[in-house]
Amino acid sequence: MDEEIKKLLEKNLEVSKESLRVLQKMHRAVVWGRVFKAVKLVIIIALLIFLFIKLQPYWVYWSGVLINISTNINKFNGFFGK
Repeated sequence: MDEEIKKLLEKNLEVSKESLRVLQKMHRAVVWGRVFKAVKLVIIIALLIFLFIKLQPYWVYWSGVLINISTNINKFNGFFGK
C-alpha cells in the first residue's frame, strides 16, 4: 500500500509541475497581449494627433470654402424670394 501511495504522489507531482508550466505560459501570453494592446493604443493615439496637426490647415481651408458656398446659396435663395 505504501508503494502505491508513493507512485500516486509522484504522478500527482508530475501533473502539478506540468500544470504549473502551462499556467506560466498562459500568464506570459496574457502579459505580452497587454503590452501589445498598450503599444497599439499609443500608436493609434500618436497617429491621430499627427494627422490632426498635419490636416488642420486643410480643414480650415475647406471649412471656409463650405461657409462661402453656404453663404452664396443663401444669397441665391434670397434673390429669388425664398
